[in-house]
Amino acid sequence: MANNTDLFDSYFRRADLDGDGQISGAEAVGFFQGSSLPKQVLAQVSFISLFSDCIISKDSEFFGLVIKKC
Repeated sequence: MANNTDLFDSYFRRADLDGDGQISGAEAVGFFQGSSLPKQVLAQVSFISLFSDCIISKDSEFFGLVIKKC
């Protein structure tokens, strides 16, 4: 589990460009564009981020992500 936690934290830090502990839609799009996801999936991520003001943050208690402020 520790390796998964470290990997999760690494990905989260890479996506959280401004270091505020939250991932905005723009940060999510930038992060996923660096992946090898199909263009159709990337288009859906971009669409969601453009028409939503959701913020993603880490949930340290349950080792996951929480979507806030939608």
